Amino acid sequence: MTPALTLSELIAWNDETAQKWLEHLRANPALLDAPSGIFGSKDVRGLLHHIFAVEYRYSERLRGLAATAPEQLPGGTLDELAGLHNEAIRHYRAALAMRTLTGMRLWNSRP
Repeated sequence: MTPALTLSELIAWNDETAQKWLEHLRANPALLDAPSGIFGSKDVRGLLHHIFAVEYRYSERLRGLAATAPEQLPGGTLDELAGLHNEAIRHYRAALAMRTLTGMRLWNSRP
């Protein structure tokens, strides 16, 4: 069976979608302070930190690196949040290019 999307296409879609949201948030920065109770976050900024931290930490695992503790990851500003996402995308693309998706065997495990 042929997959509908390759991993490269999925990563590109993820990045394109995230960049659209980041562009929207740059145009409407007050949204970052809007209340949110999702995943225990008090505001949208906290929710985005959770999302991008998970993405970043998983990308580290795929590269065979130790996952950074979430509280050590920056996320106070939109640029810092975008940086987490952008670095995760770089990790994903590097792992694909080097064919070192070591984290695939960690799919159901915790560090």
